[in-house]
Amino acid sequence: MLIVRFVLIFSFNLDLDGAEFTFVHYIQQLLQGLPLYLNPEVHPYSTVLYTPLNLYTVFAICKWLGFNYIYDIHAIYIVGRCVSFLCVIGTIWYVDLIVKIYSKDKTIRLQSIFIFLLIISGHAYAFRPDSMKILFFVQFVYYFIQYFFYAQRKLDLFCMILFANLAFLAKQDVVVYVMLVLVINFLLKRN
Repeated sequence: MLIVRFVLIFSFNLDLDGAEFTFVHYIQQLLQGLPLYLNPEVHPYSTVLYTPLNLYTVFAICKWLGFNYIYDIHAIYIVGRCVSFLCVIGTIWYVDLIVKIYSKDKTIRLQSIFIFLLIISGHAYAFRPDSMKILFFVQFVYYFIQYFFYAQRKLDLFCMILFANLAFLAKQDVVVYVMLVLVINFLLKRN
């Protein structure tokens, strides 16, 4: 599965999943020197509905590589898809860390990674903020488990808060997931 997704990074398809062309447009806007969040009441009418972390990450890489906003459109797609793919790989590593807390059995760990790969959508591999959000949320969950159920180290608390904030900066809907985890923990532990 990962090999196919890796090969698709270099596809000339304008939309592997989830309106990638929209995010390319935002990068083109930034490469032109325009702000990400334009005035929605003035022409050109542009409303960015996403938080900035993923877009500014891809923009920084594209700027560092010296991309032109007109001539390097395919390269912008590749950079955005590479960032997403690397976030998926990072998430796999953290899923394994979480499972390793409860089981050292390699078969269970591999099955957990396989199930994770089956349930994530194509959005995670496309140039979208979803894979970055998933990575930071899974990191939040890992440090949440460490802090509330095991070591209760200040470093775990710091990392938990940091990754919850980074997840929000990647995509704002993660606030619902974080709140659900906190409410469930409160109901279970009452502390």
